[in-house]
Amino acid sequence: MAVVLEPSGIVKVDGEVIPGRWHEDELGGVYFEDEGVLSTDTMSKDALLKKLSEMYSRQSR
Repeated sequence: MAVVLEPSGIVKVDGEVIPGRWHEDELGGVYFEDEGVLSTDTMSKDALLKKLSEMYSRQSR
């Protein structure tokens, strides 16, 4: 499963754009906004990629 964080904030999973956008805060941490709901968890880009990958791999089963 390939998850890509585009510089524009778009997130792609296996080449398809998913709902939501990622944002980077002033300290370099990132968080995810899905349908207007902000994730309160700020994490590294690697952690966000892993979390989104796990989330979408569970949905595809």
